[in-house]
Amino acid sequence: MGAAWLFHGNLHTWRVLDYVRDHPEDDYADWTWTVVRYRDEIRAGDRAALWIAGPPSVRGVHAVGRVTTEPFESIGDGPYWGDAAERDRPRLVAGLAFDHVLFDHPLLASELRQDPRFAEASILRIPRAANPHRLRDREWRSILDHLP
Repeated sequence: MGAAWLFHGNLHTWRVLDYVRDHPEDDYADWTWTVVRYRDEIRAGDRAALWIAGPPSVRGVHAVGRVTTEPFESIGDGPYWGDAAERDRPRLVAGLAFDHVLFDHPLLASELRQDPRFAEASILRIPRAANPHRLRDREWRSILDHLP
């Protein structure tokens, strides 16, 4: 079993919830997300979860799946970027595919924090750390056990 990663996003940087609302046909199989840390360790086939920051009613895991590509350089596109300068700069991204999509009913941070297996996760301790966060096996199992 490969590593487990938690990729996180900020609603002000890329308006992911607006994108999901506007693209109900998306099958969530061909996403990319910015990579800053662990670029030499992320591998296709690794486990992946998507965490969205925001108010308590939003903050938490919104999708669970896998990494589909090792990190590669890309430039953002589309109207969902909060800052055009951020959109247009080259960055490393990893490909992601999500099998469990929870945008309508995310696993909230307030719920996951109550699970002792997830309570010390780095996303809770250092939420503004660069992408992605490495998940320990017990943290990954906690996410899976909370899936509907």
